[in-house]
Amino acid sequence: MKERLSASRRNGSVRGEILCARNILEFHLLWNTTDFWWEYDWVEYSEQQILRNQISVDSLVCFWNLWKEKIVRIIKCVGCAEMLGEKESRCYWEFCLNYFGVLEQQDNLQGTYHLLNADADWVRNIDNRFLQRNGQLVALELQQLVSAVQKYWHSELTSVGMKLLAKLDALYDFSVESSLSNFWQSRCLALLHDVAKKFLGELNCLNDSSRFGRALQDFIEKSSRRYFSHVFPLDWRTSSTQNMISLRGSEASRHLLREIMNMRISKTHFSHGNMGKLATLFFGSGMLDNESYGRIAQSFEGSTSWKAFMECVCQDVQSDLPQASDDSKPVEFSLAWNLYGALADTYRANWRIERDYITPICFLYLLERLLILLSCSKGKFYATKSSLVEWLICHEGLAKPSFTFNLGNCLEPIIGFVTSTIQQLLCDKGETIEWIRRSNLNVTMYYPLLVLKLVLLVCLLHLNFGIDPHFLVDLLEKSWISEQLPPEFRRILLRRWRLNFQKNSMGILAEAFEKVDDPLVITNSAADCSSCPHAIILDVKSNRCKEEIMKVLFPKDGSAVSSCKSRNLTEFSKDSSSSSNSAAPVVHLDGANTSSLPEQETGIAKEEEKSEAVEAQKTSDVKKDEQASSSSFSHTGVVGNRNKNKGNCKSNGKQNKKGRGKKK
Repeated sequence: MKERLSASRRNGSVRGEILCARNILEFHLLWNTTDFWWEYDWVEYSEQQILRNQISVDSLVCFWNLWKEKIVRIIKCVGCAEMLGEKESRCYWEFCLNYFGVLEQQDNLQGTYHLLNADADWVRNIDNRFLQRNGQLVALELQQLVSAVQKYWHSELTSVGMKLLAKLDALYDFSVESSLSNFWQSRCLALLHDVAKKFLGELNCLNDSSRFGRALQDFIEKSSRRYFSHVFPLDWRTSSTQNMISLRGSEASRHLLREIMNMRISKTHFSHGNMGKLATLFFGSGMLDNESYGRIAQSFEGSTSWKAFMECVCQDVQSDLPQASDDSKPVEFSLAWNLYGALADTYRANWRIERDYITPICFLYLLERLLILLSCSKGKFYATKSSLVEWLICHEGLAKPSFTFNLGNCLEPIIGFVTSTIQQLLCDKGETIEWIRRSNLNVTMYYPLLVLKLVLLVCLLHLNFGIDPHFLVDLLEKSWISEQLPPEFRRILLRRWRLNFQKNSMGILAEAFEKVDDPLVITNSAADCSSCPHAIILDVKSNRCKEEIMKVLFPKDGSAVSSCKSRNLTEFSKDSSSSSNSAAPVVHLDGANTSSLPEQETGIAKEEEKSEAVEAQKTSDVKKDEQASSSSFSHTGVVGNRNKNKGNCKSNGKQNKKGRGKKK
């Protein structure tokens, strides 16, 4: 069939292309879902791969597009009598005459159209009053013939389109049941929505009078509801693969995310859950049109803090900010401050009496976005690979990102809020699990991921803002926290962090991050690559486009660490510690805990320390991490008062939560 299609194209046969495309499409629709091909690289997918004897979800849609384009062209061409004289339109018109068995006869500039088979199915839908009978000859006038042809192809297009949607829906169900990758599940949903909304929607099939109107609307709503959990999944790393990033940048994905936004905006009542999902969609969807921004801003009327955040996003008004020493206030400056205000109000709300409270997935996503916005103000900053990818997607919807801007006295309260929030979520296990359960999430699956995410954020707080490293040690010594972490990740931090963090905290954390498939990325750094072989060194400051950065994050050889050759050293800061020269704000948090591990774990930890100490003596000293050593957090920060409040982490966490525990 493929060879016949190629031959039809070479010979300019419209009839051959239409019939071959339909045959191939029909073959796809009849093919068993278990026999579809799922193992190719979608990023480099081409028509040549489609034309191999491999049936896939993309080849299915490819041949639907090819056949649909021809049918839409027929409907338009036959509807314009003045176009029938044109060569291309004449080809489509002659195809219809042959296809329907009609003999055209011109007499005095007026055509008569004889039906070669008056008993054909399509003829039965024509009113007998329009059929001109002369013995056994049956004829039609041009107007009636055109109307019959358009109705037939419109019906055929809609019918085949609904079969296609049913097939895509079945392929999605198969991908879930077979535990295929998050990308393939997301791809099926994006294509399902794209066909339903864009292709069939253009043919006005969405009205209630349409035979398939309700079923079509169900496909659109179904794909929209499911897609959010695939773009923002339980395991955040599955949304940051190369295939997923390419998919999220496609028009099909953008249209679907906008559809989800419209569904959230249509909800009239204010809730922190609805606001959290809208804010998450804003950050995770990239470029939006002005109309979408305006509609989102109007939906935040019920909350002053969320409204201020969205007004900053839409750049309609200048937000009130604490005075900063720098007069210029880039969009990241206002965005960070207003996002902090919205998250703080949400976190203080009494989630036990909220009908629709923000989910942990959305809250952690937004908390990470806030941390990255603060970090990029330093010029040189640290991030995980997944968080940097999300940062790139977010900035597609903003102006060119600003670096090294002065947050002034805005930084201290924001860092204090982020740190205390992480501490409370980790220390108060019962409250956190109840929050997960009430958000209709699988506690067994999600709680370990939440703990890992929060520990990674603590590590980034240390690297970017010099949070006291003992804060991380205190958290890891709590059994209910450390037992949730992946073994290799926990081993590196427990064995090496307490011994060597002053010498090479950056290198230790980079090695640990690599064990959980979310490598450390060091941006705009002139540090020696050899001091941190497990990290990705990246320059995002020298006017690089997103595609160039993605090539460094996803090298073709599959290695996690980028080559130092990709950096533009002239753009790096001459003093690698310049981003740490200014004193970091002092954040006082009560309740840090120095309680030790259970007896058995403590013994193991001591043995590991001894073996690690021997190894440390054999290796040469590594360059000190400027970020940790130069910051004032080291002695006056999070665990500055930890001995004063020994063992009170859990109880103080409950007291400080205000609205998140018992009723106000």
